[in-house]
Amino acid sequence: MCGIAGIWSPTGRSVDPRHLHAMLSAIRYRGPEGAGWARLDQGRLALGFLRLSFTDSATGLQPIFNEDHSVAIVYNGEIYDFEGLRERLRERGHRFRTPSDTEVIVHLYEEFGDAFVEHLNGEFAFALWDAKRRRLLMVRDRFGVKPLFYATRGEQFFFASEAKAILALNDFSTEINAGYFAGPGLGQADTSATPFTGVHSVRPGHWHEKTPTSEAGHRYWTPPFVRPGEERPTFDEAAAGLRKSLRAAVRRRVDGDVPIVAALSSGLDSTIVCGLMAEEAGRAVTAFGLGFDDDSYDESRIAERTARHFKVGFERVVVRPAELAERFLNGIHHTEMATNNLTTTARTAFTAKIRLAGFKAVMSGEGSDELFAGYPYFVLEHLWRSREDPSMRSRLADFYRAERESRGAFWDAYRPSAAADELMGFPSHYARRAVALQRAAPWLLAPGLRQQIRGKTTLDTLRDEFDVAQLRTLVPFDCTRLIARSIMGTFIFPALGDRVEMSASLEGRAPFLDLEVLAAAYRLSESDCLGEGADSKRVLRHAFADLLPPGFASRPKHPFMAPTFQDFSSTPGGAALIESLLSDAAVKRAGLLAPLTVRALRGLHRAVRTFGRVPRPLDAAFGYALSVQALHHVFIDKAAAFRGRFAPLEQVTDLTPRVFS
Repeated sequence: MCGIAGIWSPTGRSVDPRHLHAMLSAIRYRGPEGAGWARLDQGRLALGFLRLSFTDSATGLQPIFNEDHSVAIVYNGEIYDFEGLRERLRERGHRFRTPSDTEVIVHLYEEFGDAFVEHLNGEFAFALWDAKRRRLLMVRDRFGVKPLFYATRGEQFFFASEAKAILALNDFSTEINAGYFAGPGLGQADTSATPFTGVHSVRPGHWHEKTPTSEAGHRYWTPPFVRPGEERPTFDEAAAGLRKSLRAAVRRRVDGDVPIVAALSSGLDSTIVCGLMAEEAGRAVTAFGLGFDDDSYDESRIAERTARHFKVGFERVVVRPAELAERFLNGIHHTEMATNNLTTTARTAFTAKIRLAGFKAVMSGEGSDELFAGYPYFVLEHLWRSREDPSMRSRLADFYRAERESRGAFWDAYRPSAAADELMGFPSHYARRAVALQRAAPWLLAPGLRQQIRGKTTLDTLRDEFDVAQLRTLVPFDCTRLIARSIMGTFIFPALGDRVEMSASLEGRAPFLDLEVLAAAYRLSESDCLGEGADSKRVLRHAFADLLPPGFASRPKHPFMAPTFQDFSSTPGGAALIESLLSDAAVKRAGLLAPLTVRALRGLHRAVRTFGRVPRPLDAAFGYALSVQALHHVFIDKAAAFRGRFAPLEQVTDLTPRVFS
């Protein structure tokens, strides 16, 4: 919905507002319809806001305060059912100046203290200032749909919706964080790490508290799994509850003054969401489908038939390899992360077309795979745990055949590892991947980088992110769902959600992550989701069987894939980027990857594509090397040019109270 930023010098001098305005300018696309700021704490605190308006366009500029200006907030996101919260707060004596959901939050904090976050159902990231306690809280939603970053430099503390707003400050030293390559940089869950030294992410389901004398993170939510001895609902009860809660979640997200469109693929999740939108919107619905020239990737034709079934409009957005090459660096700029595929780049083109069509909000099916075992590794783990079953070998062979197209992207057949299996207490795909990546690191990473992270293994990253004792209290299925939640905040939403959507000033909404849906989903058992034949999302298919188009359930699965780096390299723009970013000189200058390995990857990738299709694992490794180099190029090599792009905003509304609070 918006962008936020702030600077606090709790023991220092007044903040220079030009620095805040430069931060806001770096993420201007997050809120191109207005900017506000206020100077508080006797000038030592500056809060900034960028607006992408949906409702309350007349009074929605922030910061927003409580009655006596002792509590202030800058906020990004949507709180659903806030009208009911507002009425209950009014009954308790609170007075409201605006009809916005933002103002509800400050009064909830006044009324309930630290427990206020428990009342929020939505996707959000915000900073809340308590003047009486000189306390700054940075709060992020339960799954990390909305981003929020912070950093300290000297006596100053910074926060912003995107890391680049902090990096845009002229005297903020920008370096690649070596620790990133012991965790997220190698595909592991560390929800606080970023690629940039000194810049951290607020963890999903946490708030980060800053006072003049202390700084710490606090977890306010964890998935409400069924504990041993607790009764789970029957399958039919679970399906009925899920149907009711998801319908309500979609209804909440289509309410408002601005039409919202559906991002529709061939998959079950977006199909259900689109069908519910058609029933609940009360207005004509339009769906957009991402398409490619290559039929092996394209699923937009299936999406188009689905749209006809639901009687909604449909727009097909075709993205070609040349456009992917043209947008590649822009995608790295917006996501601020390394990747091993072109899906993110394709999504930036897709969301740009939706915004150009005049829409501001899009609803998707993100989050369903993590809740209902939609990823192949859930099935793979189920088969691993069934190793005593004589039929396991044939069932594994069937799995490998059925999922061969998604291997290297959504799963891999990692060999058994005593260390990994001992850590989790069962054969875990993520833990085995951690061991495999640790073995790969010596030949992938440059010696200098390996030296900096020596002794920090990817299994250590899992231990740091999760309480292993807590993991062992969960059944393996729920344990994997807990890890998947962290991966979502680390990779899925940065690569496919908010960062991509907001690059085009487009807000994304995810009904599967509604608080009511989460409560229903986390009471499900493995058999509810995988079924007898280990078919995924069993309960979801059953709950919405009458909504799905005819023949949908029997249609072969089509995992979403974008064109590969082989296709990318065949374009003039792609070939030029590869030559520039993966040259020996560029690799040595960046100092992140092993030059001999990159040279070998380039040669092997070139040789194989001469004779046919490049295997996905090789293409992914090649693409990862390219994106790591691109990350360095955008934020380190071009740091001066990057900062020079962001002149301070010319028009920012000053909302500072007459007396600094």
